[in-house]
Amino acid sequence: MKPPVPPHSNILLVDDNSDGLLARRTVLEELGYAVSVARNGDEGLKLFETGAFDVVVTDYRMPSMNGAN
Repeated sequence: MKPPVPPHSNILLVDDNSDGLLARRTVLEELGYAVSVARNGDEGLKLFETGAFDVVVTDYRMPSMNGAN
């Protein structure tokens, strides 16, 4: 049984590891979440500035920008 998903649950995933990004996206979408992905910190910031996200999940170690900046 799937856990209940609140309406309008939007998640932003930021990760430079394409395999990990795909795996997490697939699982979250199967659970009913709306998922946007960014392949680096700059792309993630642009999406974050233009979107409304309930949760941001980010890799910490990425080229040119880490998940805390």
